[in-house]
Amino acid sequence: MIRVEIAQARDMGHVTSLELHTQEYPKSIEEMKEYCLSVVGCEKQAYLAYISTKAVGHTLVTFSKKTQDCIIESIGVHPSFRKSGVGKAIVDKITEDANKRDYGVKIKVASYAVDDLQDPWCIEHWLWKLGFKAISVGGECFRYGKNYDYYIFERLT
Repeated sequence: MIRVEIAQARDMGHVTSLELHTQEYPKSIEEMKEYCLSVVGCEKQAYLAYISTKAVGHTLVTFSKKTQDCIIESIGVHPSFRKSGVGKAIVDKITEDANKRDYGVKIKVASYAVDDLQDPWCIEHWLWKLGFKAISVGGECFRYGKNYDYYIFERLT
């Protein structure tokens, strides 16, 4: 059974470890600390997914009061637990929490992850299966030590 919970301060080691093991360009420990600090008009949150007592997935989200959106900034599942429903469980929990606030759910995806037609694990196909639709192309942003464009997908279901 997959359990998804909001990460507490004591869980940040698990979040950081999963970020380092599941992302192509992971945030550093300092970037993780900075990310989790609140800013005006936004609430940053990390979630962890567990199977039994093992943390197997994570996500970083921003709840924007200004736009009334929950934006998934990063999501990852440990390679040993991919294709087992962990990612879907994480997105479903975020959607549940966003619905309680009357917020929409969006995900920001690097253009290289969407545009790579050679990628056998197509993130765009996965997002469609979860009820997301591409709604815009974002501007250039600097993350993980690189510049890239990004797409915004919105969950319609």
